[in-house]
Amino acid sequence: MRIYKLATFVKRKKILTRCVILLLIIIMKGICWQMSFLPFLIHME
Repeated sequence: MRIYKLATFVKRKKILTRCVILLLIIIMKGICWQMSFLPFLIHME
């Protein structure tokens, strides 16, 4: 029973880490996109 609980916890942890990594990638892409878009905004003014 204890081993089963440990297995489910590890699975949950893996899913959580995967979600966190995906979120970080999305945030980094968003920052990079904003940084590449900033010069255009500056030139527009």
